[in-house]
Amino acid sequence: MSDFMPIREVTTYQKNWTIRGRVTNKTPIRTFGKASGGKVFSVDILDESAVEIRASFFNQAADASYDKLQKGQCYTFSKGSVRIANKQFNSTNHKYELVFDKFWQVDAAEDTTQIQSFRFSIVDIGSIRTRKIPCKVDLCGVVVKANPYISITAKDGTELAKREVVIADQSGCTILVILWGDRAKTEDEKFANNTILGLKGVLIKEWNDGRHGTHLSEGELILNPDIPEAQQVRQWWMQGGCNQSLVALSTPTGVSDGGSGTVVGLAELPQAVSKTTAIQVFIVFCRLHSVQMMRQGEPMPLYYKACQESKGNGTWFCNRRVDEAGFCAGCNRTVKHELKLNIRCHYSDYLDSNWIGTFHDPATQILGFDAEEASEYESGKGGRELLETKIKEQYYSQPLQLMVRAKMEMFNDQPRINVGVFDAVAVDLGSRGRDLLEEIRQMVTE
Repeated sequence: MSDFMPIREVTTYQKNWTIRGRVTNKTPIRTFGKASGGKVFSVDILDESAVEIRASFFNQAADASYDKLQKGQCYTFSKGSVRIANKQFNSTNHKYELVFDKFWQVDAAEDTTQIQSFRFSIVDIGSIRTRKIPCKVDLCGVVVKANPYISITAKDGTELAKREVVIADQSGCTILVILWGDRAKTEDEKFANNTILGLKGVLIKEWNDGRHGTHLSEGELILNPDIPEAQQVRQWWMQGGCNQSLVALSTPTGVSDGGSGTVVGLAELPQAVSKTTAIQVFIVFCRLHSVQMMRQGEPMPLYYKACQESKGNGTWFCNRRVDEAGFCAGCNRTVKHELKLNIRCHYSDYLDSNWIGTFHDPATQILGFDAEEASEYESGKGGRELLETKIKEQYYSQPLQLMVRAKMEMFNDQPRINVGVFDAVAVDLGSRGRDLLEEIRQMVTE
């Protein structure tokens, strides 16, 4: 370490410094100032003394180093400037942060096991009440409530996986944190039994007279982390915290009690949705009857090229349709993209049937192949006919358990149900059979 300045010694008084560290976080690149067309992205750098500092790259430095700097890799950094850290957007514990613009130098360095992969800078939940917001923090708390994940539709029509969890710590306070994407889809059981959750990179904002957290895509989520803060939370919870009256920093959201996953039949679904305008979640047991293949006499597209540019401070992807050249109208530029299934399925149960839109993840579970494989079938020797044959093989092939997100909306001054499938699995026949037997017993006793 003698050739490099330890990160803990970085101050505004130091000149001609060079530090070595691992990139533990990397934010998406963003633009600012319409006239100037400025660009910026940031990374968090951790060295072998386990001290972390944030570095921001602007304009020329951003263009030249964004692809070069990869999360998890080690580099040396020099020729930057040092300034007081803006704690609203900097979750490290360092008093200062680095800035690289016209003059900068970054070089790849040999990896070393002496530098950790990442480091938490935990703050207690109670302190969030007095922090200036928006701000970024790291949290560690016991899960006191975890809603099932749901799929919501963004203003631009994209489907987003979302899960709300409420965590508490020894400050006696709780806060609601929203998880997105694959982290939201983590198995329900992993949030059960008062799991300790370590969250690195939580954006705190004010909403509905309360404070809520959003877990950013560049952050980390660790279940039962092996850190001192997790041990302190677990000890507090076991020694009486579970019986303590907790102060909630967050106000309830607009997801109704249906978010717990009420079991309904397809015939009951419209009536159940009409009870409230809030987003609701239902469980439906059914089979796949068919998939819409044609529209107005023409083959209906079953997949599309989806924009994979990150949005919402990196919490979700655009997912809008791009053209053949890879141009996304929503992002107004050529973007990276990947194929996504988007199919309209006709589901049937013992009493009724219904057409419901089914996006990529549940569609993949139902059909047994993803959009890339669908494209290979259609573009291969068998063509569209082969693709349709593969889909038809799944008709009535197995009972399905669907997680359905539904909401009553107004369209042209008329009420309309917006419904979509956001999860699908094959029915566990043993578990479902036991549930049905219990229902029969209850009916007999009544």
